[in-house]
Order: sequence, then structure tokens, then C-alpha cells
Amino acid sequence: MAEHAGYGGNFYLHATPGTGIGSVTTVVAGINNWTVNYTADVHETTDFANAGVKTYVAGCTGWAGTATGFYDSTVSYNATYKPGENFTARLEMTTGKELLGNIILTGANFGTAVSGAVTVEFTFQGYGAVTIA
Repeated sequence: MAEHAGYGGNFYLHATPGTGIGSVTTVVAGINNWTVNYTADVHETTDFANAGVKTYVAGCTGWAGTATGFYDSTVSYNATYKPGENFTARLEMTTGKELLGNIILTGANFGTAVSGAVTVEFTFQGYGAVTIA
């Protein structure tokens, strides 16, 4: 059962990696959707003694994601949100429920259609631990 409505979410970035959660207060204008994929590597460790049954061991964890929304002409995308730049990201699900961690912005993608609004999508790679609160 869903516990929270998505309209309480937000996508915040701070230009200084490692910034504490209380300082990450700059909302990226126009964003209306974000996704984080938190994954673990899995390595096969099957040997002859396993009699044909595969075995595995967990490896490193990592996280990456996207943030999408509508282009906002008040945002200086080229100066502020350039691929290759490091940020602290705070991804709010609803008030008091959020993810916090350091990211590298890996892409800034723009799109338009004759029958729709201009869109923007950011892709990012998290590094270090992600805090889920």
C-alpha cells in the first residue's frame, strides 16, 4: 500500500560534495520525477564441487539515477549543471523521507516535441555511500 503521494518530492543539488543534509537547499527548477537505482554486484563462485548448482557472492554496491522534468528558462543549465561536475544531491520523496549522497552529473539531455513542452533530463552516478532516511 502506498504511504506517500509523489507530489511531496523534490530534487536538490549543492555544488559542494559532502555537504550536510541541512545545507542542500537549492531546488532544481522544473524537475517533476526522479529515480535512483541502488544495486549490488554479484559474482559467480561456482566450482566443480557445486555439482552443477551455481553459487554467488555479493560484491560492491553502487547507485545511479535520473531526474526529469520541464525546461525552465530561468535556469542557467550550461553554467550550473554541466556533465562532469560533482554535487551533493538530496532526493526528497516527501517531507522527512529522502536520499542524500554525492554525485557526478553524467548527462544533461534536452527534448522537444511539436505537441509538448520542452523537457530536461539529468543522469548521474552516485559515489560513496547513499543515506536513505
